[in-house]
Amino acid sequence: MGWLKELENERIYHYRNERTGVVMSHDKDFFYYEMGKNLAFEPGDYFFLHGDKYVYAGFVPDRLNLMTKITFEKNGRKGLRVKNSDGKQWVRSMSKENYMNGKGTESVLTKGCREKSDKVKEQIVRTKYQGLIKGA
Repeated sequence: MGWLKELENERIYHYRNERTGVVMSHDKDFFYYEMGKNLAFEPGDYFFLHGDKYVYAGFVPDRLNLMTKITFEKNGRKGLRVKNSDGKQWVRSMSKENYMNGKGTESVLTKGCREKSDKVKEQIVRTKYQGLIKGA
């Protein structure tokens, strides 16, 4: 969880001067090292600087760019639904996903669909073979 700790350290926090309304915005390192203040960075937190009281006023929210990938099966074929953090989504077949990731061009089917497809292919080959034998 190191990336969450880094995200927390990089977050910009706001403290508002109660007398003037001016907002001081900095990261945790500034408040710890430059000002020598050990703050909780929570609502109700405050400190005094040059006789003025500064009260916690929130932080700048960070947008996490998450992507979720969900595999599913429909009509014997495997697919992938991808959703981005900006709300966009798309659906593609696992065959195309594998091709795009360099895993080959093999068709991705469920076990039952693959067995049925193999039976149909075998039947086609047998009928063609029988036609060749009869024609010879």
